[in-house]
Amino acid sequence: MIAYWTSVPSLLNLYSFRSSSHRLSSKNPNFAALRRCGAETLIFSRNSRYISELAARSSELDSVSCSSEVNDDGGDGEEESPSEGPEEVEESFSGDGVDIAVTKVGRNMRRVESRIRVDAGLEEVWTVLTDYEALADVVPSLTECSVVERGENFSRLCQVGQQNLGFGLKFNARGVLDCYEKELEHLPFGRRRDVEFKMIEGDFRKFEGRWSILEVNANEQEGGEFIESQTVLTYTVELEPRPWLPVRLLEGIICREVKVNLMSIREEAQRAHKRSCDDSLTC
Repeated sequence: MIAYWTSVPSLLNLYSFRSSSHRLSSKNPNFAALRRCGAETLIFSRNSRYISELAARSSELDSVSCSSEVNDDGGDGEEESPSEGPEEVEESFSGDGVDIAVTKVGRNMRRVESRIRVDAGLEEVWTVLTDYEALADVVPSLTECSVVERGENFSRLCQVGQQNLGFGLKFNARGVLDCYEKELEHLPFGRRRDVEFKMIEGDFRKFEGRWSILEVNANEQEGGEFIESQTVLTYTVELEPRPWLPVRLLEGIICREVKVNLMSIREEAQRAHKRSCDDSLTC
């Protein structure tokens, strides 16, 4: 879903210009979905405890700007292997209510963790996330999002993303993702619901993660302080590009894309919340 285009920047698409088009085979297990996606030919690049835990993580990080500088950690085109040492938080970003951390989990693999507070209810945020065919009207870099297969709490999506390359040029690319909508969880302090996703066709060897909406109940703390109900949207993804593309090149652009898309979802959910309040006169 939007997870894909949250992290496929124009740099990746620039590499795609140097790649060859791979003709889809009817033996491909995703052939039918890809044909319905309108992708008879897809271009694959070959050359080139919830809030507290997140708050604790964010407070431990320096508030620095994620960098997009070329500082490859060994992108020699060889097979990448997981790191043997502890995971390393490489960069973090905080701004406009968005917290993002990029963690090195392998030589060419990263985990992106992000969160944003939304002044809307869980259901309103959920509706924005799972109204897949309307996502292109919400997410700036997503030009098309269609459901090519649907089941119980499952959707297979075809997404088309567009990136500006400069000089008036734009480049389109496609991806196919499987999305699994999890049941609502009732927690001691609130409610949570997730959407898990996994790319089945695209430019990454691994691209999977989840969107999680956590609604924390209003409560009274020790000392009489009253904490209002709040909703936090988190986005987590583990990604590993093809061996020819060092993941270090993508980190800065990923931070910017994640920020823009989280803010866009927040704005859409808050607009829906305001409309609901205006209609019911109960907020």
